Amino acid sequence: MKIITQASLAPNSHLYFGRVDYHGLPAVLLTTASHIIGLGFVSPTHNEQAVLANIMHQFKRKTPEYNQKLIDDLYKNPQLCLIGTDYQLKIWQYLCQIPAGQTTNYKNIATHCHSHPRAVGKAVGANPISGFVPCHRVLASDGQLNGYRWGLAVKQQLLQLPA
Repeated sequence: MKIITQASLAPNSHLYFGRVDYHGLPAVLLTTASHIIGLGFVSPTHNEQAVLANIMHQFKRKTPEYNQKLIDDLYKNPQLCLIGTDYQLKIWQYLCQIPAGQTTNYKNIATHCHSHPRAVGKAVGANPISGFVPCHRVLASDGQLNGYRWGLAVKQQLLQLPA
């Protein structure tokens, strides 16, 4: 998986979006022609339009027509473009190092990144590419499931995916 930052993204990049299946979970994927920049999960509390609005709020761009072939190609070989502050990028890159099938907690990330657990939680919660950047692998210090933008049921399902 290759990760770039917003500075590497062409200024007039077209954005594409569509509904996809992410390991059996309905999701909305937002991409450029070459990079994934957003993924959010559809649930009883977040319909497709709400998920797209949530993702787009971070980018404030208009999207052209949905292109299924492009989405399928990017989904098979993800090239991610993380758009956020330097601090958020640091936290999200740490999340990408959490092995599949394992979890950590906000306190451990804060210790590793020389930060505070609440600041870590805020950065984790702002992750625009849920699933690919595995924020669902972060639990409360007591090991319990806690907040997840797309709902705890989706977080639980993501944690149950095979490693």
